[in-house]
Amino acid sequence: MHTDPKKLDIGPAELEWLACSLIISCPPEEMATLKDLFSGLPSLGLFEYPPGAEVLTEGGLGTDVFVVYSGSLSVHKVLTLEPELIGRLGKGDFFGEMSFLATSHRSATVRTEERCAIFRFSGQELAAVVSGNKALEARIKKVALERLSRNFEDIDRKNI
Repeated sequence: MHTDPKKLDIGPAELEWLACSLIISCPPEEMATLKDLFSGLPSLGLFEYPPGAEVLTEGGLGTDVFVVYSGSLSVHKVLTLEPELIGRLGKGDFFGEMSFLATSHRSATVRTEERCAIFRFSGQELAAVVSGNKALEARIKKVALERLSRNFEDIDRKNI
């Protein structure tokens, strides 16, 4: 179900939460810098999605990256012979990083399971932030590598 999300206000508390959720540990001054950088991004938005909304569509184009502020989502492979649920996301998880890093088609469909509030970064603006913040770059790459590794393990299991 495609639904246009409702745009929510972003205050200092939401920006601080976002900086903390993306960087597990970094010096306080780096956290403050990240929070300041986020506040200056014109396309950064916090959006509310209803239950059952499709946030990303497998095979679609886009480099935006999303961070779950509240609610839960399910991740599906739908462009296969047997569509399947491959994961769940909740508060603090991010997604869309694979297309952001590789400038490729979306690798899965992500749907809300309940009402969700989700931050959305434009890929271009996030790239500028990441280039100046090694901790954020490392975190995004680490999660992407873990997900790729899981995908290859799943493929190996199915081919045995």
